[in-house]
This record gives sequence, structure tokens and C-alpha cells, in this order.
Amino acid sequence: MLKWIGGGCVMTAGAWLFCRIAAEERRRITVLRDLVAALENMADEIRMNRTPMPRLLVKAGIDRNADVKDFFDMVQMSAGEKGFSTAWRQAALPLPLPEKETQALSELGNCLTGDEEQACRGLLSVIAQLNRELNRRHESAAEVAKRNCALCFSGAALMIILLI
Repeated sequence: MLKWIGGGCVMTAGAWLFCRIAAEERRRITVLRDLVAALENMADEIRMNRTPMPRLLVKAGIDRNADVKDFFDMVQMSAGEKGFSTAWRQAALPLPLPEKETQALSELGNCLTGDEEQACRGLLSVIAQLNRELNRRHESAAEVAKRNCALCFSGAALMIILLI
């Protein structure tokens, strides 16, 4: 009886791990999607309305998920003391993005301190890169979910076999 309870606990741990991995992947996709939408809005505001950066940061964080809102809030709060480029770079690091996309987003802070044309070019470049990553994740989502499921449950089954 004790072996069955232990086996059930190990399988439950495998299911919990699979759910955590799936939730983290959904979080990454949500952050990518919201970040792309916010950066597109920023580019439109710069191009059409020439909105100043402090007001633009407030607008960009409205109706976004917590990670993206925190990113824009952090940039806004620390830009005065650290400088805009440094604040942008430091705020981009904790976002749950792949390394290449985090690097591109970090470098965008330098482009946003320039003129309107430079800012829009930088924004469009980063938007395109984030969109490519978002599309890649959407295309491979089913395959990644199957692989993660197989890994979690076969690992749990192996652990049960080793313990019995």
C-alpha cells in the first residue's frame, strides 16, 4: 500500500512539473504578445502624436500583463536617477524572454533617446524580432507540449521503477 501511495506522489509531482512548465511557456507568450503590442503603440504615438517619453511610458503599460506593466513602470521610475538608456536596459533583464530578444530589447533604450526617425526604426526592428519569436513559439507549441509531457511523465515513471 505504501508503494502505491509513493508512486501516486511521484506521478503527481510529474504532473505538477508539467503544469509549471506549461504555465511558464504561456507566460512567455503573453509577455511577448503584450510587449509587441506596447511597442507598436509606442511607435504609433511617436510617429503620429510626438508624445513625450514619460507620458509614452505610462500609456505603454496600461492594460498589459504584470510583467510588461512592471517593465514600463520600472523604466519610468528609475530613468531620472540612472538615465533612460540604463533604466531601460536594467528593466529589460528580468523579463521572461529568450536571450537574443532580451538583448535586442535592452539595446532599444539607446535608440529611444535619439530623434523620431531613429526611435521608430529601433522600435520597428525590435517589434519584427519579437514577432518572429512569437510566431516561432506558436508554431512549435504543440510539439513542445508533447515533448514536455513525455519528459515529465516518463521521468516520474522511471523514478517509480527505481524506487520499487
